[in-house]
Amino acid sequence: MSFQAIRITRGIFEFVLIVIAVCIFEPSCFAQDSGAVDNESWTPFKLSLIPGKWEFPKNKSVKGLRFGIASTSQDRIDGIDCGLYLEAAKVNGIQVSFIGSASNLNGVSLGGFNIANRVDGIQANLIGNWVLDSTRGAQLGAMNVASEVRGAQIGVWNMGDVRVGAQLGLVNMDFTHSDSQLNPSDNKDQQISEPHLFQVGIINYARVESKGFQIGVINLAQSLHGIQLGIINYIRVHKTLPFSFLPILNFSF
Repeated sequence: MSFQAIRITRGIFEFVLIVIAVCIFEPSCFAQDSGAVDNESWTPFKLSLIPGKWEFPKNKSVKGLRFGIASTSQDRIDGIDCGLYLEAAKVNGIQVSFIGSASNLNGVSLGGFNIANRVDGIQANLIGNWVLDSTRGAQLGAMNVASEVRGAQIGVWNMGDVRVGAQLGLVNMDFTHSDSQLNPSDNKDQQISEPHLFQVGIINYARVESKGFQIGVINLAQSLHGIQLGIINYIRVHKTLPFSFLPILNFSF
């Protein structure tokens, strides 16, 4: 065995020992005083094999890497969360998984399917993305669903309450409610009085009046302050013309 091979083997062995020490002994040097009521303990590495049982160390936030097969712990991850099935309270960084879940995601999600309560960043998952509350950023996947969208949905099927943004896909469905309330805690939201929507696809649908464009084969809107380009263009409540349907080009201002 060459000298270089010996050095590489020794390095791998030392790394394994460090990981084992971190997982088993949970050294106190990884704890920090937050200065608040609670003292938050954290670890630079967590190994998750069996949810709720084989997770080492337990009850610690992660500032670094959480890795394993599955985890249902409500950890806070500042760094990288990597595994097959993952749940986390908050992820500031990157979550890579076949199925991932986070109450709050600030960063990027990559993998198969991701569900989150709130997203500030990008969900890029092959099967789909689902946001229960609001997303600020982009959703990229076969199916994208969000209660509120401020950004872009790009995929085969896009559905959500689009306050400001775009839907690009085969089927785009905007289900914005006419009585949708903006978040009073966000000053930027208070400056937006009505939805701004841009749809490009085969079938486009907008539930309430939006400012923007629809480009596709079939464009349907309850009310629109903008332009439709397609084979079938329909605006139910038309403000410009006495009829609702026009082929090729339709507009309402």
